[in-house]
Amino acid sequence: MRIGALGATLDVITTTLKREWFAKIVAGRKRVEYREIKPYWTQRLRRVRVPFKLVLRNGMTPQNQF
Repeated sequence: MRIGALGATLDVITTTLKREWFAKIVAGRKRVEYREIKPYWTQRLRRVRVPFKLVLRNGMTPQNQF
């Protein structure tokens, strides 16, 4: 959790991406990241309030950690 611009507490969702997709997002060539609807994601998303902070991590190599 962290404090948002208006003093509200934001929930945080963190997900790991492969290097290829992470680099494209950082470069601005990929604007949407999809996840298949599975129990794992529906459970995670049910626990957060909108708006929430989304953290995308490059978990496949240390070369593109931004």
